[in-house]
Amino acid sequence: MRSRRLPSRAQALVTFAALATTSSAAVAQTSTLPKIRIGMPPVEPTAQAFYAQDTGLFAKAGLNVEITVLKSGPITAAAVAGGDLDIGCANTVSLGNMKAK
Repeated sequence: MRSRRLPSRAQALVTFAALATTSSAAVAQTSTLPKIRIGMPPVEPTAQAFYAQDTGLFAKAGLNVEITVLKSGPITAAAVAGGDLDIGCANTVSLGNMKAK
């Protein structure tokens, strides 16, 4: 059976979700957690973050995550570059165009 590689976006979100679920209990009990602002389109490769939010995995790990649904990669890249988001999901073409401009 051939192994299938996840696209880099999905791989990053899986890694983020794994880190979120393995955070220490001490962090989970901190009352003033900084908000982590994530922006992404509502597509299948970003489903892991929505799943983690809906099932309470972020909260259980002591993370205060706010997910914003955005329509496209260029909008997401601009929001991260402008400081409105901490983490964004965009393709490499959108990121390259943003850097070129």
